[in-house]
Amino acid sequence: MESNSMAPIIPEGSLVVVKQKTEYEVGEVISFYAKVRGEEKIVAHRIVEIGGNTYVTQGDQNAAWDAVPVEPRLVIGKVEKVVFGWGRVITMMREWWGKWLLVALPVALVIINEALKIKNELTNDATDGNKTDRRMGKMV
Repeated sequence: MESNSMAPIIPEGSLVVVKQKTEYEVGEVISFYAKVRGEEKIVAHRIVEIGGNTYVTQGDQNAAWDAVPVEPRLVIGKVEKVVFGWGRVITMMREWWGKWLLVALPVALVIINEALKIKNELTNDATDGNKTDRRMGKMV
């Protein structure tokens, strides 16, 4: 979610899991495609009225109904579960730097882990009273 229009049940930055249904009822929160400031977005708002073949929706924090009723073909589904904070992670992964981070972070962790293993081996060898030359298998 990119706004707090449905807070506190769906705070900004949340990921919503939806389930498609054949019919929706007043009071249900649905996710749907809508134009927001000229840009196509996915919105989750509550159905406040069903009129003809459209759903009238409103964000819980909004004072007025949404200006454009939602046609059934634009509905993605009913919001079934809210995962707090994960919407930000998904949004970040869509950016070039998020994809780069997705690759670079695990690589960095592997390198750090291997470096710590080498450091521990060297430290153990230095403090070991019976030092063995690993190349020759001889005591030094």
